[in-house]
Amino acid sequence: MLGTKETMEKTPFGLAMRKKFLLDEETIFLNHASYGSIPKEVADAHNRYRAELLSCPDLWFRVNSVEHEKVTRSKVAEFVNAKTENLVLVTNATIGVNTVLKSITLKPGDGVMGTSLTYPAITNTCQHLSDKLPGVEAHFMKITFPIKSEDEIVEMYSDYLAANPNIKIAVIDHITSPTSVLMPIRRLIDLCRKHNVLSMIDGAHTPGHVPLNLEEIDADFYTGNLHKWIYTPNSCAFLWINRKHHDLIEPLVTSFDYKQGLQKSFFIQGTQDKSAYYSFCEAYSFYKSIGGMETILSYTSTLATEAALMLKNAWHTSLLEIPASMETPNMRLVKVPPLKDFTTSLDDSLKLTLQLLTEYKLVSIFVPVQDDLYVRLSSQIYNVIGEYERLRDIILKLKA
Repeated sequence: MLGTKETMEKTPFGLAMRKKFLLDEETIFLNHASYGSIPKEVADAHNRYRAELLSCPDLWFRVNSVEHEKVTRSKVAEFVNAKTENLVLVTNATIGVNTVLKSITLKPGDGVMGTSLTYPAITNTCQHLSDKLPGVEAHFMKITFPIKSEDEIVEMYSDYLAANPNIKIAVIDHITSPTSVLMPIRRLIDLCRKHNVLSMIDGAHTPGHVPLNLEEIDADFYTGNLHKWIYTPNSCAFLWINRKHHDLIEPLVTSFDYKQGLQKSFFIQGTQDKSAYYSFCEAYSFYKSIGGMETILSYTSTLATEAALMLKNAWHTSLLEIPASMETPNMRLVKVPPLKDFTTSLDDSLKLTLQLLTEYKLVSIFVPVQDDLYVRLSSQIYNVIGEYERLRDIILKLKA
C-alpha cells in the first residue's frame, strides 16, 4: 500500500491535507485517537448511503443493505487479513468486548481478567459480570511504570495466571487506553492458551495504526474500531471470532435470525442505521489513495516523536517510561509540569482538557498516571509541529 510520488504531490500531509477533513478551521486537533475524524469524501459517501436509506427504507432494509453488508465485511476482512466468515460488524470495540464477555458461560468460581490499564468501560463490564453472576470474580492485574521490557509484561501475566487458575477469559489491550502502550499480544495469546484461558483482544486503537493479520494472530476473539485510524464515521467496528467459537457467540440484541448462524444473527438487530459501516469502503479507498500504512506512519510517527521530545524538553519533564518496542506509532505520553490551578486528579485532568478546548480551541486529553499528569498526544496526517508548539505555550502559561 505504498503511495506514489504523484499521490503525495497532489495532497501533501500537513495543513493542505487538513482541508480534506471536516474539521473546525479555528480549532487545533491533537486527539484524533479518541473519536477520529473523517475526510469530506467519506462524509459525502456516508450521506449518500443515508439518502439511499431515507429515499426508500423498505428497499434499503430488505434488499440493498444485504449487498452492502456483504461487500463491507469482505473489504474489512481484506484490510485486517481475516476470513470473512469469522468477522461481524459492530458499532465499536466496547460493544465487541461486551458481546463476547456476555456470551460465554461463567460458573460460580470462574474469573474474568483485566488489568489496571484496561479501558474504564471494559473494567466496568468485567465488574458488572462479577456483580450479576453469583460467584464470578473480576480480576485486575496491576501494571505500573516504568515498564522495562516486553518480557517483564509476559512474566507478569504468567505469574498472575498461574496464581489465579480460576480465570476463564482475559481481556488484553493491543494498545492500552489512555496510556498508549503496545502490548506483546501474540506472546500473551500463547500464554493464555497454555493456561486454558480464552483471549479477548481489545484492539480499539489498532486497525489502520498497526499491521494486523487476525488469522495469524489466532486469538480467541479480537475487536477493533475503524473510526480512529482508518477514517470511517463513528459507530464502525468489527468483531473477529475464532472459527471454533462461532456457536458460542451471540449478539447483545436477540432479533429475527436467532440461531440462524453467526452472520445472520448479527446482521439484523432491529431497525439499525448501518450507513457508517458501509462507508468503510470509501474510507479504505481514501486510506490507500494517500499511501497506505507505511506512507502514513512515516509522517505521523516521526511527527509524534518530534512533538513529544519538544514538549519534554520545553517543560523539563519526561516521557512515559516504556521500551521503544512498546511505543505506538502515533501516540505518546508526555508528563505535564505542575500547574497553578490543576491537581493530578482525574477530575482536574478532565477540567484541564475542557479548558483547553473552550478557552484555547485546542483539543488534547490529559490523563493521571501514578500521581503524575500526562498529556496523550496523537498525530495525524493533517497535523504539523506548530500545533504542538501551541500546546507547549499554553501549558507554560498555566504552569505553577
